[in-house]
Amino acid sequence: MSISRLGSIGAAAVLLASAFGASAADRAGETTRSQQNAFQWSGVLPDTLAEGDEIYQQAEVYTKDHGSLELTFDDSSVLTLGPNSDLVIDEFVYAPDTNTGSSALRLGKGALRMISGSIPSGNVRVDTPVATVGIRGTDFILDTRTPGNLKVWSKEGTVVVSPTGSNEQFELVAPSYASCSSASCNVGGSSAEPSFFPVAPADPSGRDRGFGPSGGGDGGNDGGDGNQ
Repeated sequence: MSISRLGSIGAAAVLLASAFGASAADRAGETTRSQQNAFQWSGVLPDTLAEGDEIYQQAEVYTKDHGSLELTFDDSSVLTLGPNSDLVIDEFVYAPDTNTGSSALRLGKGALRMISGSIPSGNVRVDTPVATVGIRGTDFILDTRTPGNLKVWSKEGTVVVSPTGSNEQFELVAPSYASCSSASCNVGGSSAEPSFFPVAPADPSGRDRGFGPSGGGDGGNDGGDGNQ
């Protein structure tokens, strides 16, 4: 089903960031659950994430094999990131006194589940390699593990998917599912949902497997971890 295009929140995000004094070091939320191989890259080196660690806007958070991460943003929205996933918090601005703000996230690879919080749902956006996803007060899952494909589950509320190579938008009213390319979405059917927080065997080598999204700092042995 195609509907009229949603307005971009990019300009609004910039204005809100200016109004609230946002900077690269501003807090966006915190880690409320973490499984091994979950990291944040907001400076020169990545940091291993544990429960209670702060998450910052403009940071990259990512997981590797068997890693998963639950983030609770300061507007009470909850985002769960599955194994071998990469997310950039391009923008997070929130004024708790008025429940205003905006959130712009970018899922480069992997899978996430998100439950919206106090930021008005029209000001929340998730970009993926093939489509932009907007929400209207919802619980949804995105899966980009297949190159060139985005799987979307609307669990509650409404999700609006805008393929990057099309002027159409596709409205998914829960419960619903769609498989999307950069040109279009096939709404309907079903697919197995991605797994979050899978059983994680201990790394017998005892090495830190989390040095960067591409594994570049781990001597090359794990160089493929970041691109699975």
